[in-house]
Amino acid sequence: MKKYLRRTSLENAPDCDAGLFERLLRARGIASPEERDAFLLAGEENLHSPTLLSDMARAKDRILAAVRAREPICIWGDYDVDGVCASAILSGHLRAMGANAQVYLPSRHLEGYGLNSAGLQKASAWARLLITVDCGISALESVEYAKSLGMDVIVTDHHRPGDALPDCPVVNPLLNEYPCPSLSGAGVAFKLVEALRGREAAMESVDLAALATVADVVPLLGENRAIVRMGLMRMNARPRPGIQALREAAGLGERELTAGHLGFQIGPRLNAAGRLGSARRALDLLLSHDPEQAQTLAEELDAENTRRREVEKEIVDNALEQLRDFDFPAHRALVLAGKDWNPGVLGLAAARLVEKFHYPTILLSGEEALTGSCRSIEGVDIFQALSAVSAFLEHFGGHRQAAGLTIRREHLPAFVQALDEFLWQSIPPEAYVPVAPYDLECSLAELTEPEVSRLEQFQPCGMGNPAPVLRAPVRVTASRRVGRDGAHLKLSFEDHSRKMDGVFFQMGPHCEEFVGECDALFTPKLNAFQGRVRVELELKALEPLNAKARILANWDEEPSLMSHFLTEMLYNR
Repeated sequence: MKKYLRRTSLENAPDCDAGLFERLLRARGIASPEERDAFLLAGEENLHSPTLLSDMARAKDRILAAVRAREPICIWGDYDVDGVCASAILSGHLRAMGANAQVYLPSRHLEGYGLNSAGLQKASAWARLLITVDCGISALESVEYAKSLGMDVIVTDHHRPGDALPDCPVVNPLLNEYPCPSLSGAGVAFKLVEALRGREAAMESVDLAALATVADVVPLLGENRAIVRMGLMRMNARPRPGIQALREAAGLGERELTAGHLGFQIGPRLNAAGRLGSARRALDLLLSHDPEQAQTLAEELDAENTRRREVEKEIVDNALEQLRDFDFPAHRALVLAGKDWNPGVLGLAAARLVEKFHYPTILLSGEEALTGSCRSIEGVDIFQALSAVSAFLEHFGGHRQAAGLTIRREHLPAFVQALDEFLWQSIPPEAYVPVAPYDLECSLAELTEPEVSRLEQFQPCGMGNPAPVLRAPVRVTASRRVGRDGAHLKLSFEDHSRKMDGVFFQMGPHCEEFVGECDALFTPKLNAFQGRVRVELELKALEPLNAKARILANWDEEPSLMSHFLTEMLYNR
């Protein structure tokens, strides 16, 4: 069971006499004219000076010296969308400056995340300057090893730093009180390019920074929102061949790209390259100037993404078998291992289990040395939890909601016990009760076409700026199953003022349960069909008022829009 939770406290509720759009702005804390402009018109004026980032001056000076001297530069990236986009941004601009720059993308399956000794030895054979993107903040020993091999090192990363930093220039928005601490790894690379070449040149790659910002599920507020808005404008006005090829492979045609398309269609196909094979194909696609080559690569990644879904389902099914007799009340996290599980898909499978059980979930793969991915619930900072039990781990790193780790199999039982003890002691029980959040109450009469059209100004939506969710008392007058195998529900509603239709995804089997008076959570949408535009409701939750418990979207089978977005795009460590 889930509980409805209003995002805005009643004390701070907006004026009920204002229109829906204005009330939503106030509910999101956007009240003053300056705040409105910064949110609704986010653009270049919302970008901060790159000089505010930690060690930016040192990094800039060393890179410019390497460019002038034609020193070989190795850009060490990562295999997810953020790392690939960051690598593409920095390598493309350094080469445009005349630099001798090459990208090293470690294999997820053979090397794992971050710097490693074997890769550093290869890089040192030709490089004199090593620049990390989307990694390196916790690689103190590896940085020292790289320096011992004769390379200077610059770390650019956005992950949470530990108690100590690498002994080299470190560009990270979480240091130095940078105004937008939630930049993606590619966002940091974008700011580095801005420092090196100026804003006008950096804007040539704002599309890649936008793609990574959405894909890495960082808050779409402040500078991040500006990056995504401008990046989408660039993609729609003059898309690079790789983006256009991915758009066609995803069946989007010439439709205007949105943040949802980046999260649902574009990002997963790029991520598939590193999950099941080599991320180099994704990098080559983004840097390609040849439409035919881009089309070939995009088709390969499209097929790879289909295979990724199949592998993910196999892991989830196997994990569910392991959980058949699991004692849930005795534990505060799910920790499961499979010797043959593909490590590239563990993060996605873990997210599926989080949706089903609302427990922090860790999935591990391997024989003696286990590599794993973690996904968490809103009330549990998984990075903090891993930090508390790090004595049992070989390596770990990540964010509040997603992390990666390496552990020896013999340490696994003690790790599970210590993790449970930490979570029991530090996390209140209510954190394990899933919620269905909403913004405001409204009536169906307020959902006019002009008003719903104004809600589009909240785009791009994602983490930190979710699509508006409204709550209204309605009466269900009709329902029928639609879609393949009747998976979805098409419903008709009415209240005292208006009639309206809506869709409830993945709830077809529950068709008979929704009758009469109900409490509904939904996102209003404009549906254009055969030249006619009308408002429809995308249901998030529906509670029959005469029922003893809420009937909610069946996230066990297939998550809702935002949940699926997070599942697909939280990058796998």
